[in-house]
This record gives sequence, C-alpha cells and structure tokens, in this order.
Amino acid sequence: MVMKYSRLIPKEAEISKKFIEEYPNCLESTKVLNRYMRDWGKEISNELFSKMNIDIKESDYGKEISHYLSLPKKPEIGEKFVDFSLKNIEGKEIKLSDINAKYTLIEFWSSWCGPCRKSNPELVKEYKKYKAQGFEIIGVSLDKNKESWIEAIKKDSLTWPNIIDLKGFEGDISLIYEVNGIPDNFLMDQNGIIIERRLRGDKLKNKLKEIFEKKASL
Repeated sequence: MVMKYSRLIPKEAEISKKFIEEYPNCLESTKVLNRYMRDWGKEISNELFSKMNIDIKESDYGKEISHYLSLPKKPEIGEKFVDFSLKNIEGKEIKLSDINAKYTLIEFWSSWCGPCRKSNPELVKEYKKYKAQGFEIIGVSLDKNKESWIEAIKKDSLTWPNIIDLKGFEGDISLIYEVNGIPDNFLMDQNGIIIERRLRGDKLKNKLKEIFEKKASL
C-alpha cells in the first residue's frame, strides 16, 4: 500500500498528545493535531481541539481541523455508506448513490500508485467475470493530474465508472472514509451497507466467488 499519512507509533502518539494537552493554545499544537488527526480519529481529535482557545481554532491549521471534525463519520462495516459525487472523464457528475448494482466496490487509487496499477489487471478480470451478475466498481482517483489519470484509465482498460478528486488525500471523501493510503476499497451491498474493506488479491477473489457463485448455485 502506498501511504500518504504515516501511522503513529504508540510512543510518538503518547508524546504528541501530551504536548497538545499541556500546551493547547500553542500554534504548534494545532500543527501537530492537524498532522495526526486522521490517525487519532474524530473522538480524540475533538477532545484535544476543544481545549484550544478561539484564536488558535481560527488559525489556518485550526480551520482545517474544524472542517475535518464537521464531516460525516466514517461508515464502519455494517453501516450505510456516506454518499458523494465527483466528475468523470467527460466532466459529468457521478453520484455514488446513483450506482445501481447488487454489490459495488468503491476503489480508491491513482495513476502514480504502483500497487494500484499492479492490481488493476486482476480487478479488470473480476469485473468482467461478475459484471453481468450485478457487480460494479466505481474508481475514485486521488490524482491531482487529470491527464495522467485519463491516460492510466485507457492504458489499464478500466471500463467501470471512474471519477476523480483533484484534491487527493486532502479532499472530503478521503477524510470521511479515512483513506490514508492506497490502494484501498470498500465493498457495499445493494442496500448501501458496507460489508468489507481492503479487499485485495485472493481476499477479493474469494469474497466475490462466495457472493456470486454461491448465489448462482442456490
């Protein structure tokens, strides 16, 4: 997986949180919280942010933290997806809730992500295998270069709906779904319930086989 935001080691997390708790009204504290809020999640981040004064909260770092905390909670496995919309290659707005399929894989990737590109042929194979049975993929690119994204789609023969968030990891969708590294994905059923996350390689193949081949035999 290509990581954008490094996971905190326990000792580093302890030191960083202690610093913010002892110096909540120091600008450096907002910088530290802004950097690690994804790792800590909304509950801890909100607790730390609440200790800061209004001037600190209204700083540039503070505004970014406040925006993150205002976003919907990440959908956990067993919970309904959080809807979003982005533009496709033609500039048309595509909404997640408009995807009509029995099972939909929300695939986060980018043209510059080596592991993503390496796994694309397998995704294409699985897509062709189960598309007629109700399987859909929506590719959510975190590219900041639209031309590179389009070129990768064509080169890798990605025929499913593809949309792009030109803000990359800083975009609201990545923040909501807590996508800290790619490739990453979420599998949801026809009711919009998230049933699995981070399905790669054999794990993805086995899950799709379980879903579609088991149903076909009934």
